[in-house]
Amino acid sequence: MLRNPYKDDYDHRPEVNKRGRFVDRFYYKGDLYKLPFDQKKKRQTVVLSFLFFLGMTGIWVLQGLVNQASSRVLWVLGPYLFVLLPTLFMGLGTVEYAFSHDPMRRDEYERGLERMKHSAIGAMALSVIAFVCEIVFLILRRGTYNLQKELFFALFYPIFLAAGFLFGKFYDRSFSGITIEKVELEHE
Repeated sequence: MLRNPYKDDYDHRPEVNKRGRFVDRFYYKGDLYKLPFDQKKKRQTVVLSFLFFLGMTGIWVLQGLVNQASSRVLWVLGPYLFVLLPTLFMGLGTVEYAFSHDPMRRDEYERGLERMKHSAIGAMALSVIAFVCEIVFLILRRGTYNLQKELFFALFYPIFLAAGFLFGKFYDRSFSGITIEKVELEHE
């Protein structure tokens, strides 16, 4: 069964249109999320969010260009590859935020700003897991790989985490002042 978490955010009322037919007119009655800044600042936050997304994706791609021995081990390669998924969802959240209204409906807020935040947290968590897998590989298979390449590959994880941490600081500073407004419906 399909579940629509936003169904209670809308109400409808039957009305008579110009042709004398009854039609349902839908109204949004959920919460509105008001940004604490104007449209110019919103464009700046969109650009900076997108740059963070590109930076984190770029770090991931550069890390993948290192040809080290652990890239042929599934339990090291798998977590590395899965880091890309929440990073891509972070970019999708940035695009959703860029095309959202001000004030945002709850669905726009959750698909935009909340998706960016939770995806960045997920990417950082998966990056930590992948980093631990790389460290375990270095300990278990010592002497069977090129140490410089492996350390160079492992160095990208703290850089990725630092980029995610900086995005979190930017996110908190930019969006901590969002206010939630209740929609008042006019009843006739």
